[in-house]
Amino acid sequence: MFSYIYLASQSPRRKELLKQIGVSFEMLVAQAGEDTETIEIPLLNEKAREYVERVTLVKSALAFERWRKSNKAWAPILCADTTVSLPQHPKGEILGKPADAADATRILEMLSGQTHEVLTAVALTINPEEKPLCLVQVSQVEFSHLTGEQIAGYIASG
Repeated sequence: MFSYIYLASQSPRRKELLKQIGVSFEMLVAQAGEDTETIEIPLLNEKAREYVERVTLVKSALAFERWRKSNKAWAPILCADTTVSLPQHPKGEILGKPADAADATRILEMLSGQTHEVLTAVALTINPEEKPLCLVQVSQVEFSHLTGEQIAGYIASG
């Protein structure tokens, strides 16, 4: 049994969730020079489920390499990624992180009054000699119609 895990995520929410359930963890995050943004670009005709699984497994492999080069003791590596998809959109659009407030407004306007999917992939490397276990959870989320004021207020809240 391990007394802690490595968390390969910079998500404040993931850190909070692990703390809430009493899991001790050490961060194993991207180093300067690692191009993590490029792997988050969807491939041509890539479906949301394939996308989030691919991104998570690539990030998991990068985290494993960081561990391997670190000379730290082995502990399981947890990596996760989440994306939002609007399946009814003509392109089945995968919605990434908004680039700025205008992009956030565009995304929220697209989601307003719609049902969208939130897909989270989780990869767990338990044994350094084995491939990570990976699963994808898909949730349907229904948004009420949002007014321009509501969208602006949400974006202003940070």
